[in-house]
Amino acid sequence: MAKVWWVVVAAGSSTRMGAQGSKMWAEVAGQSVMAFVLTAIARSESFERGVVVVRPSDVEPTNRLLAALGGKGTWLVELGGQSRAESVRCGLEAILQEGAMADDLVLIHDGARPLVSPDLVARVIRTALRDGAAIPLISLADTVKQVNAEEHRVMGTIDREHLGLAQTPQGFRLGAILEAHRALSPSARVTDDAEVMEKSHHRVSYVMGEPTNRKITTPDDLVWFRWWVSLDSERSRTGG
Repeated sequence: MAKVWWVVVAAGSSTRMGAQGSKMWAEVAGQSVMAFVLTAIARSESFERGVVVVRPSDVEPTNRLLAALGGKGTWLVELGGQSRAESVRCGLEAILQEGAMADDLVLIHDGARPLVSPDLVARVIRTALRDGAAIPLISLADTVKQVNAEEHRVMGTIDREHLGLAQTPQGFRLGAILEAHRALSPSARVTDDAEVMEKSHHRVSYVMGEPTNRKITTPDDLVWFRWWVSLDSERSRTGG
């Protein structure tokens, strides 16, 4: 039976957080964002082994956090690369060295999405096991415009019915996604792993994502996350 592995990508520079520094170590309700992410993953029934891909300066604090969290499963800490794609490949190569097989499933997750739910993880796993590749998508609520950025001019309206916003975790058979990453040109600019698979002409299926599975990118996202955690804590306290 195929095993399920995780690769958590947390090697970014957090440049859009400005003076607030690394989003992964921002404190929310007494915990770091990184702690929320790893705890959320550990709640999924499938979690057994994974790799956290980080910057060199984050290796020691990540190891300390993992030791403090304890819990089920085993995590490794791996250094990332100069781009997201390079960091993902580092994680994939690491789990291969740890004994993962080509037919195993790997879930690649943005380290800045701390509210991933066990239900979403289970749906991605089921679909990826069936189809070989699956990602979560959410529909667009706003009208989408095509623009001329140089002239600041609206060029037309795009039908949003056939558009979706990609989330993580994204699930793939390890052999296929690793082969696709190895074949990727060093100059290629990709923003998620589904795009890497698309470039290798693999089919990618999707499941419905969750609005709360939001990526923390800017200070405003962090404000939202703090609000959500406080709201969730109040609900738990009052039974609401």
